[in-house]
Amino acid sequence: MDYLQIYKNQFKTTWEHIKSQTIADLKTAKKNKRNFNKLFNNITTELYNEQKKIVTQFTEENLKVCYELFENRHREYDSNLERYEVISLILGNEVKEEYLRLGKSDYEEFVKKIATQQSIDRIQNHFNNYRPYYELIYLQNKYEYFYAKDFKNGSYETSKEYLEMLDIQYPDRKSEPSLFNLIETESNKKSTENIKDPDTVITTRERLSSEFDVNERAVLFHLLKNRLKLGMLDSTELMKLVLIIGATNKFEIFDVKNASKSYFYKKALKGYTVFTRNDQQKKVASLKTKLENNGLKSIAEELSTDYGDFFKKLK
Repeated sequence: MDYLQIYKNQFKTTWEHIKSQTIADLKTAKKNKRNFNKLFNNITTELYNEQKKIVTQFTEENLKVCYELFENRHREYDSNLERYEVISLILGNEVKEEYLRLGKSDYEEFVKKIATQQSIDRIQNHFNNYRPYYELIYLQNKYEYFYAKDFKNGSYETSKEYLEMLDIQYPDRKSEPSLFNLIETESNKKSTENIKDPDTVITTRERLSSEFDVNERAVLFHLLKNRLKLGMLDSTELMKLVLIIGATNKFEIFDVKNASKSYFYKKALKGYTVFTRNDQQKKVASLKTKLENNGLKSIAEELSTDYGDFFKKLK
């Protein structure tokens, strides 16, 4: 039996249902003049609870080990293998063997449940990471841009769709390059003159832009402004932090007449509340890991301490 095809079919069916249902919910809410943030929070919370319910069922049915084998599939096989090849191998071997060892029947139905849970989890994380993108779609009824999946480079912020919607939402944005961009372009040219592989500089900038989303950069700006003592920071870490925060195309604050109309400015003022309440701890933990992976260990510790203080005040 082709378990991979069963998995892919169920994954796609679930994804298509969530996509169409979410579009319908957003359209109805817009017609009734509902608040986007409250609605979107409800959608992502419901998705989170739905996929967690399936995981709980696995535990109750003594299938937790099977689920964990699937979740940790990349530990079992060559990291260079294509995603679906790994899924095909794990479903046809380790997961199936454990399932049968437990004396369970109807393995096909279990594969469908795994696919459903994975599809819900994937799209829920996508919605959380792309919230500003979908807010603009909601405000402008641009549902032809509602893809419900990541762009190829993982970042929506440089997509033509997002930039087009930003120009509509913030008409004070200038279409021509700002002075900051011109200076930055010249600086990048000079910085690559003595490097054998200039693509390295570009790749790093693109990686940072994709790795840290706008909400994470807003939190780092909040941390920089309200907690960090610049004179006591390691210069290398401080420089890295500034570059991470600046790895964005959002320079409209130079162009708008009122700073409050700047998209990033509004995000930065929210601090940790830029993340939804349900996802805050997970998002901050993820951001801390990203900082550590990029060599900003002391700033990662400051983030953890500062968020801990913030969290205590919520209780």
